[in-house]
Amino acid sequence: MELVLSPAGVGRLTRIEPNGIGQAATYRYSELATGKERTVAADGPVTLQTVAA
Repeated sequence: MELVLSPAGVGRLTRIEPNGIGQAATYRYSELATGKERTVAADGPVTLQTVAA
């Protein structure tokens, strides 16, 4: 499972959306606390964290 850590919250990565040549991709994730779907630019203040059990 991949977690997205951003200033907006923490959530489970649902998909990565490419935005075209020369533009950063967008991470779409479901916030853990609320289940709300959010997006954040991959080149912004964001970290992906792999969690394995």
